[in-house]
Amino acid sequence: MRDRIRARALATELLLDAAEQARSRGVDVTLLDDGSLDGHDPELVGGVRATVIARLEQIPAGRITVRILPPGRESVCTIVEDSPHGAERVEVGVGAFSPTAGSASVRAQTR
Repeated sequence: MRDRIRARALATELLLDAAEQARSRGVDVTLLDDGSLDGHDPELVGGVRATVIARLEQIPAGRITVRILPPGRESVCTIVEDSPHGAERVEVGVGAFSPTAGSASVRAQTR
């Protein structure tokens, strides 16, 4: 229920199921929505959701925080993971899933 309230742009059944499965593996999952997906192209919204689902499915343990950023930023979403494989931050840019998107639209930094 909390994910539907705190992360409404992410609250699809597939994504919520992936979050619940990650939690069942002991992953601390936090989903937050500060509104930047509101009114965006459905292709971007779908791409962000697919990216989040993939990250939730692959993290074996640890912590993952997914945040839909406030409107007006270059990125619409950040995903921060701290797992046995290390720490990583993924940023999804506004144009990440457009036909002309470059690889810089989804950036990952490993720590």
